[in-house]
Amino acid sequence: MSRGQSRLEVAETLAEARSLPGWFYNDPEAYKVLLERVLARTWHLVELDGHGGLAGDPGLGAWPGWLLPGSLEEPVLMARHEDGTSRLLSNVCTHRGRVLLEAACESPSIRCAYHGRRFDLRGCVRGSPGFEGEAAPGGDEDLPEIPTGTWGPIRFAAIEPHQPVDQWLAPLRSRLEHLPLQSLTPVPAGSRDYEVNANWALYCDNYLEGLHIPFVHPALGQQLDWSSYRVETFPWGSLQVGVAAEGTPTLELPGGHPDAGSRVAALYFWLFPATMVNVYPWGISVNAVQPLGLHRTRVCFRAFTWCDGDSVGGAGGDLDTVELEDEQVVEAVQRGVRSRMFRPGRYAPRHEVAVHHFHRLLARLWNEPECG
Repeated sequence: MSRGQSRLEVAETLAEARSLPGWFYNDPEAYKVLLERVLARTWHLVELDGHGGLAGDPGLGAWPGWLLPGSLEEPVLMARHEDGTSRLLSNVCTHRGRVLLEAACESPSIRCAYHGRRFDLRGCVRGSPGFEGEAAPGGDEDLPEIPTGTWGPIRFAAIEPHQPVDQWLAPLRSRLEHLPLQSLTPVPAGSRDYEVNANWALYCDNYLEGLHIPFVHPALGQQLDWSSYRVETFPWGSLQVGVAAEGTPTLELPGGHPDAGSRVAALYFWLFPATMVNVYPWGISVNAVQPLGLHRTRVCFRAFTWCDGDSVGGAGGDLDTVELEDEQVVEAVQRGVRSRMFRPGRYAPRHEVAVHHFHRLLARLWNEPECG
């Protein structure tokens, strides 16, 4: 039996559970199964050529992009109609499958460069050479619309989502409703891509626990009171609360907020399977983890601030150093889980609750592809 047909077993009780087996991070067939069972059915950052991932008004026209470039490789386009409505559509012609847009266009229609089929900005076929009269395309040949959702300036999409986007985003919206999201502006210095020689899930494993901080991130460890670090889980995500050490900048939290009264340096949200939203006193950093292959991962950092200027400080003040430290340890773990001697280990009871939760969710979609 191929590993792609194996079940993932992660015990519900943390004290009894063991982490994922080495084959999950190393088997090519398992990786192919994961793309369809997990990544094609979950929400991810979508970025458009010339417009990034921003959910603001790009004006009349259409902008091409990709959903999970390097793995799902799904061609998409964002079309904005003259009436102000916008939608994310498939960027593939419904005649013979050519990618429609290679670059942004400011036009009320989209024409395929292969056989001339034309679509309006709602995705409806408006002309198709060679298909006149009774052969004219019907509505079933319009461009498929792809589900989307937004949080602040960030846009997310999913091909066949197993859950509504509002349910997925609920932890952010409920916990961060006080933030001035309408004031967020991009921070170019804090927005960049990194590539890691490791399986994407190992990168997420590392993000989801603070146990490694004193050992891997000495400078960050000075900013946080590690003994007060705490973790919460949600149905499809988790939150790590980084409590500030003395002298470290803290978040301004309103009365009634669950963390009001605490010296919080950062809130680290994770939304299944691969989206991270880090909240700092100066703004937010969205990290999108994108598999490029079995042992290759891109991590897209997109920073936004509500402060004047683009300076950052505190727990999120040196994201580049922290990222490089994480890359080194994750790549070392990747080499380790290839070992024939590797056996899944137990979860640290206090610090690895979110890692266990991640593995349980992976197993849920892996074992029951149709679950919701």
